[in-house]
Amino acid sequence: MVILTEQPTFSGSIRTLVASGAEVIGITIAHDGLDPDELERAIEEIGRAGKRIKLLYTTPNFNNPTAAGRSM
Repeated sequence: MVILTEQPTFSGSIRTLVASGAEVIGITIAHDGLDPDELERAIEEIGRAGKRIKLLYTTPNFNNPTAAGRSM
């Protein structure tokens, strides 16, 4: 099972996902969210490898640990 996450993201979440047997792939985030070009490349690469993405794990606001997306 492949799960995409924001990178960086909460390390406790990553440990939990890996413990469940997931292959976790991080997608870089900027101040306003996921890098769409990197996300698209990852999706295409995963598909070419014959794998399916089961989950995109994101934090909608005040990302831990970066605080990206925080309203000022």
